[in-house]
Order: sequence, then C-alpha cells, then structure tokens
Amino acid sequence: WSYGGYMTLKLLEAAPHALFFNMLWLYWIGQIFEEYLGYRKFVFVYIAGGLAGAIFFITLSNLIPAFHTLAPTIGASASVMAIITATATLLPEYTIGLMFLGAVKLRWLAIGYIVLDIILIPQGQYRRPTGTSWWCLTGISVY
Repeated sequence: WSYGGYMTLKLLEAAPHALFFNMLWLYWIGQIFEEYLGYRKFVFVYIAGGLAGAIFFITLSNLIPAFHTLAPTIGASASVMAIITATATLLPEYTIGLMFLGAVKLRWLAIGYIVLDIILIPQGQYRRPTGTSWWCLTGISVY
C-alpha cells in the first residue's frame, strides 16, 4: 500500500464503461457541488469518499467470504458516490433536466442511483460480488 497508489486508485477503472459513466456523473453533479461549496470541499469529499470506500472494501473482503476475491480495488465509484450524495443532501430540491424523463429533483436522482447500486451488489463486476457497490455506498457516509 502506498500513498501514490491510493491517488491513482481514484483515477482508474476496471472497465471503460464504468470510467465513462463515473466521469459523466462527476462532471454534471460535481459542477453543482463546486458552485455551492467550492473547490477545496469538492477535493476533500472526493478523496475522503474514496478513502472510506477503499477501507470498507478491504475490510469487507477480509471479513465476508463472498467478497474475498482477487478483484482489484480500483475505481472512482466511491468518490463519485460521495459527491453525488453530498450534493443531493445539500440541494435536494435542485432540478436537473434529463433527456427522456424531463425535470427531476436531485434528491430523486441520487436515491435512484443508490437503489440501483444496491440492486447490483450481488452481481458485481465480472459477475461476482466484488464489493464495489458496497464501497461506493461507503462514500455516502463521508458527507
């Protein structure tokens, strides 16, 4: 474990589609977060959410046999989830226009994302429970 490894952990993804969608979420919701709370708090929540998620993932993989896999602990999912949750907590009534759904309050968008993440826990990446969704949800606790 190295500090440089932790920083690159937040910049990599195991699959290209995961990187693409995480960066879209981060771009759209991150702008709202940064507009209201500033750059410093954005960076703090991003890093703290990722660190909390990584610690939780490592703990889960050592305590629960179903999560004990050789899957890498990489990805920005916990950090992005922390930003989404913090923004939705700060501005629950903020409305975002979605292409096919129309205007949706940020609260419902975040709740939908969290529920979808919980539903996908058993499937995990590579069709086995890697705990990625669990450590994404840990990012929520930072805020």
